[in-house]
Amino acid sequence: MTLFEITCSFFSAILASNYFFLLLGAFFSWYFTYLYYKKSSDDQEKLFKIIPKEIRTAIIHNPDSKIIQDSLSLILVKLKEYENRNVDGGNF
Repeated sequence: MTLFEITCSFFSAILASNYFFLLLGAFFSWYFTYLYYKKSSDDQEKLFKIIPKEIRTAIIHNPDSKIIQDSLSLILVKLKEYENRNVDGGNF
């Protein structure tokens, strides 16, 4: 074997191992992204089941409008306060 052949085989081994690690890194990147988006969609589905029907209907009919989490939280807090209010019938 000549020096050139040894050098070529050495560099081809290095390149092959780099491709392996590149593919391994790509796989793990895809896998973690998959897990993140799966968890995110599961969380979104759970939240969607919690919110009242009127808000769900508004979200479905206006998919282009953005609802910020803070504003949705404020709406839910106000709704809960409204539902838990004590109505005094008054003294007649």
